[in-house]
Amino acid sequence: MEVAISIKDLSVSYQSNQALSHLSLTIPKGSRTAIVGPNGAGKSTLLKSILQLEKVETGQISLLGKDQFSPQWLAQKVAYIPQSSQVNWQFPARVFDIVLMGRYPLINNWFKRPKKEDKEATLLALEKLDLLDFQKRQINQLSGGQRQRVFLARALAQEAELYLMDEPLAGVDIKTEQKIMDILSDFQKEGKTSVVIHHDLHSLNKYFDYLVWLNKKTIDQGDINRVLTEENYQTAYQASPQSSLSVLRREG
Repeated sequence: MEVAISIKDLSVSYQSNQALSHLSLTIPKGSRTAIVGPNGAGKSTLLKSILQLEKVETGQISLLGKDQFSPQWLAQKVAYIPQSSQVNWQFPARVFDIVLMGRYPLINNWFKRPKKEDKEATLLALEKLDLLDFQKRQINQLSGGQRQRVFLARALAQEAELYLMDEPLAGVDIKTEQKIMDILSDFQKEGKTSVVIHHDLHSLNKYFDYLVWLNKKTIDQGDINRVLTEENYQTAYQASPQSSLSVLRREG
């Protein structure tokens, strides 16, 4: 099995609060991986640690077979879509310019002018996300679902190999949800890896093939048909058997 992400003994604390405790996990290359767990489980902290946005106490993180990597390499190979609540939507920027930002790691210099190929890649990403008609609009003029599509278009334009997404389906309409998952399916066909913090347990089987149960450490991980169990839900969410029965079987 080729590995996209390998983490060993990762610990992160915020003052006296332990966000992640000796976490280890392996995510296969080319998978569509969901990370699930209760609020405060350290899911967002995990993604930020992978991106070197958090100071870690202990642990080793390997990405795409590399144990050491520069910020430039990370910016080229890994795309990140943060939680909607973490974005300043009032920042004055056009949709086209935001998507074009995905090309800057490939340009290698923020002061260089984008080339024709960069603008073409931006337009192609906008087209795939049905955003061509919105390219001249300010980001704060769009709906929540449209904004999420803009950030996915930026990630698409980046042409990365690994995509980290923090609840990209939260609060979006059905059309946007399906469009996002179609793009992730396309990524998988190209051998790329997507790691998604996901809040809707009912759609796990529909959208993902690999699952990580998380609560400050890895509860279980593996093929979704093997690890999507009531026992893992109870352990991760500290829930009763009755509640797990209703949560995991509602769709069936």
